[in-house]
Amino acid sequence: MKKKIIKILLVIELLLILLNIHNLNLSFKENKGYLDTISYTDNIFLNNSDIVGSIKIAGKKYILVQGSDNEFYLNHDINKRESEFGTLFLDYRCNLFNKESCAIYGHSSNFYDLPFNVISKYTDFDFLNNNKLIEIIYYNNLFTYEIIGITNSYKTYTGNNILYLQTCKPNASGILLLVAIKK
Repeated sequence: MKKKIIKILLVIELLLILLNIHNLNLSFKENKGYLDTISYTDNIFLNNSDIVGSIKIAGKKYILVQGSDNEFYLNHDINKRESEFGTLFLDYRCNLFNKESCAIYGHSSNFYDLPFNVISKYTDFDFLNNNKLIEIIYYNNLFTYEIIGITNSYKTYTGNNILYLQTCKPNASGILLLVAIKK
């Protein structure tokens, strides 16, 4: 009887291992699918009227969208398909032509290669000095911003033309990581 129970437990354990391997494979495919959606070339045509331009951070360029609220693109990609990775989006209340302060939001992760993973790298002095400029094309106009600091509060940097790049620290629920940039 004990041998039968041990065999059953071994079969169950084997099934669980196979299931985890399958889930790992799906995670890789999901990440690859995500990366495919954010690749950017200037000739790309996407059928999404919410695309307002692009943002170039640390030498990589990503599509930038702006919706009618700050919820939709938290869990939708640039093609408006559901995605746990969301996409980079400008706060719906912002207009980069004005002198107001605003934010660009995006997810970061310890497991997936997401665009705003780069924000945590700005805590490294050398990385910051080598990647101080961020370019944003907004409705075919080029804006160049310079990083003025990294913080976890909107109150640290005040004034006009402050643009925050906002993400949450991976594995630290609710803790903001912000890069403040100024024109």
